[in-house]
Amino acid sequence: MDKVHDRETARKRKPKASKHTPLQAPPCCSFYWAHPTLNWLPTSYCQRTARHKGLSQIHDHKDMLLVKATAKRKGIKATDVKGLLPLMILMVIIFLMIVFWENELYEETVASTIEHLHVDYPQSNIAVRYCNHMILERIIKEPDNTCKKEHVFIHERPRQINRVCTSPKRTACQNHSSILCFQSETKFKMTVCKLIEGIRYPACRYHISPTEGFIVVTCDDMGPVNFQKYVE
Repeated sequence: MDKVHDRETARKRKPKASKHTPLQAPPCCSFYWAHPTLNWLPTSYCQRTARHKGLSQIHDHKDMLLVKATAKRKGIKATDVKGLLPLMILMVIIFLMIVFWENELYEETVASTIEHLHVDYPQSNIAVRYCNHMILERIIKEPDNTCKKEHVFIHERPRQINRVCTSPKRTACQNHSSILCFQSETKFKMTVCKLIEGIRYPACRYHISPTEGFIVVTCDDMGPVNFQKYVE
């Protein structure tokens, strides 16, 4: 009985194991505890550092969201692009019309010059049907699209034709009495095309008649303007 009492007394007097677990580093401070050189830092400092780092990440995230929202507001919406599309198409159409109109105007101006209508130098090497070919190539016709009864191609340098405007042989033009016509001082080689068949352009056929003669033209400050006639 005494032994049992002594055993219970010894059990009561025996020191109990400590209930405290070893001090562990919080997850946020594992870096400090993993390095012996930083073990002297207090846990409160580690926790404050972790809290400051977390707040910094939150602020960075908010700033990023603010930047994205600002960029989204400043961007052009798809609906805005769709609204501008008809205007862009209209501008392209207007631009193409202006270019086409300028080309047409240029072609009409070139086609009405005396060089285009009457000068063929050097003479084109067309052995057969010279007049028919040249009339179609130069688009020679009356304003109402009928065939011209007669047309002349001059086989002389444009520089020589320009000198006609300085000729002393000046006469009043037949159709315009107030306008002076200038006659060349020398004869030029030319081909006279005379209509033999056809009424409407381009169904026109011509007879070829090579000849030489003086040319009569009207002039302005730039040079010859219109071919009036030729004099054999």
